[in-house]
Amino acid sequence: MDFGRKILKYAHYHLFEERHLVCFAYSLDRPLIQFPISDLLKIHIATPADYKQITRDLFPVLIKEHEYDKHYFLRLGDPRAQCFIAEREGKIIHYAWFFHDATASPFMKVWSQRRKAKKGDAYVGPVFTHPSARGTLVYSSVLVRILDYARQQGCRRLLLVIDGRRPSAVRFYERWNFEHV
Repeated sequence: MDFGRKILKYAHYHLFEERHLVCFAYSLDRPLIQFPISDLLKIHIATPADYKQITRDLFPVLIKEHEYDKHYFLRLGDPRAQCFIAEREGKIIHYAWFFHDATASPFMKVWSQRRKAKKGDAYVGPVFTHPSARGTLVYSSVLVRILDYARQQGCRRLLLVIDGRRPSAVRFYERWNFEHV
């Protein structure tokens, strides 16, 4: 892609797409939500040794807006960011990135939201569930682990940004007591 097209794509995103983004925060000083985690689901923080399986199980279905997520996996092993993955029957079906410091995360690339990050905030994103596993509460199980992990790491709030044009995503975080920021 030539430089001019990159500039146009960048401008289009910040002028037209970013305005649909909604920021949520979860305060970690309140009791964590209890959620049963299926025995069939194995959730752990990915390491560089997981990269090959991630590329085999998830990369083929990371298309369109998720294509960009592939570059994050080069960060596996970075102490400032963890990738929580969920496996079922030996296949990776979900990932969610956790950044210890929201002010040094992809959150800061969202111009309209970046002033909302404070010291002690962590950030979650990007998040993806394999199409065959959607609607099976995989992300809910992973989110419980992330919230617990964030609290153990001394974080005060967990921030995330979603596309507000997806009402089901907005309702999901509202049900989990995330607050609009």
